[in-house]
Parts: sequence; C-alpha cells; structure tokens
Amino acid sequence: FINRWGVRQLFFDGSFGESNGTRGELEEQAARGTVQVQFKNFWNVQAAFFDDRMRFYGFAPDLQRLGSTRTYQIPSWQFQMSTNDNRNVSFAVLYQAGKIIQYNESFYGFAKTLQLKSTARFGRHLRWELSGVHIDESLRNRLHYQYRRFLISRWTYQVNHKLRARVLAQYEGDRHGHNLSVNSLVAYDFTARSALYVGYNRQRRSPLDPVDLGNQVFVKLSYLFAF
Repeated sequence: FINRWGVRQLFFDGSFGESNGTRGELEEQAARGTVQVQFKNFWNVQAAFFDDRMRFYGFAPDLQRLGSTRTYQIPSWQFQMSTNDNRNVSFAVLYQAGKIIQYNESFYGFAKTLQLKSTARFGRHLRWELSGVHIDESLRNRLHYQYRRFLISRWTYQVNHKLRARVLAQYEGDRHGHNLSVNSLVAYDFTARSALYVGYNRQRRSPLDPVDLGNQVFVKLSYLFAF
C-alpha cells in the first residue's frame, strides 16, 4: 500500500513450476510474472508475461500429428485494464499476444486475443455480464490461419439468500462453422452445505467434440448428514 501519486496498491507476483519424466526429460514448465497497479478510484492495470514449455506430439506442416514428441516453447504477454467493479456498471479490456498450441487441431503458431467485457447490476438481485472475444491465429510462418470469435452473455438472478438462477449463452464462430451453447442452472440451498440443482445444457454437435451430448437436463441433490 503506498497511497500516493493516485495509486492505492501495487501487486507483484511471480511463479515457476516444472515437472519431469522418470528419465529426467522435461514434461511441463511454467514461468510467470505479473505487475498490477490499483488506483485510488479502484481502477486496475495489469501486465503479465508467461514463458511456458510443454512436451507433446510433434505437428507436421500439414497440421497432422506425428508419432514422436517434442518440447514446445509458448511465450506470451498480456495487458489488462478494468474499472471499479464495485460500481453498478464496470468495464474491462484484455489484450494478449504470443505463441499457442491447439492440441485438438494439431496446431502450433501465434495468436492475438482481444477481449472486451462489461458488467451491469440491476438492483440488488440481477447481474448481467457481456463479453466479446476476437482471436487472430496464424501459422509459424506468420500466414493467417483462422479467426475465432466468441460472444458470451451471463445472467444471474439472486431471488433470496437460498434461491438463485443463472443462464449462460455463448456464440462461437471459427473455420469449422458456428455454434451456440446455452447453460442454465437453478439452485436452492437448504443449508450452507446442502442444496438442490436443476439445470439444462444445449450445444450443437461439434466436429471437434465427438462425445458432445447435444441437449442435457440434470438434477442433483447434495445433502450433508451430520453424525
């Protein structure tokens, strides 16, 4: 806490992790550093750098998976700014650039991500979040590969301290086509650790997800017995 020059707090965060196989070969490594500034009006600015390494199957130029494995280096950086989320209306913007791996598409290249998010509260019970995401992916030779776009809307209604409802709708578009998914949930808390959940999920079948269930309705009862 410094409370000067319009700045309220400074945050510094760094981490490093590594896992190796039984012969000492690198399986996964992650090094991350973050600097965040919180101003006196509770706006936040954050910059982060990621240097990850991952062992996975090799990818041929035609996006086919090879039998042997290799270590991929995935450096990236991120900038994020957000307004005071204690207000009835708040906004956030995120930009990230660097290398990525798309395991389900055997893709290794570059990506630039721009995300815009807004949050609005209507009274004490209703909360609405709206996010738009645009991702530009390119191959290792910098040739354009595809655009991926997401539009995400989340509605949460807290009826009282026991009953709440949530609806999440997501629209996605990429080179495989378009997909609209809906996830909804109604929850009632009997006690702090006992609750009843009723939900409905819908997702159009995707060529990248052969086990997609399409439409799903579920009921879950969780009850804690004290002895």
